[in-house]
Amino acid sequence: MFLCGEPRCLSGTNVCVLVSGSKVGVAAVSVDFSSFSELYSEVQATIGAKLFTVSAVTPDNSQVFRAFSSDEQTYPVGGLKPAGDLTTDAARASEFHPTKQQILDLFPDHDVILALGCTTAINIPVVVDDVVIGSVNFLDEEGNYTQESVSVAEDLTRRAYPLVIEAVGAKRAV
Repeated sequence: MFLCGEPRCLSGTNVCVLVSGSKVGVAAVSVDFSSFSELYSEVQATIGAKLFTVSAVTPDNSQVFRAFSSDEQTYPVGGLKPAGDLTTDAARASEFHPTKQQILDLFPDHDVILALGCTTAINIPVVVDDVVIGSVNFLDEEGNYTQESVSVAEDLTRRAYPLVIEAVGAKRAV
């Protein structure tokens, strides 16, 4: 459905190219991070996160795998979960869950999340050519995130697009 061949960011530019069926998607992005660890450092310097993960969609769109985790013991890199329906407008929208009750209601792994002291979450999808290819996920204590935090998270995610595109491409090569 979405990636034919390997997605590439053109060296030395802010342009990434993806092929989706017979369509070519070109995204102009800011290339600010050379690794997810560098992105995580920026997250900590701006809005903070007790748990920070980056997920990417498998080539067949059936699962999501963890490409980065700030807590690899609890949420190891490579962990898989069902992708759900990634074609809806809701899947392409940023999500802000500011309360513990929303964590309880919306996250199947809420026991683990709450045990880490996380009671609020921001999930920002990575969308290229109207296709969700991943998400960047910020979790912290209730009250630590605001609508302004969501805007910062969206900006950080946009700046990390090349990293997520690379992770999707690397999974295709496996």
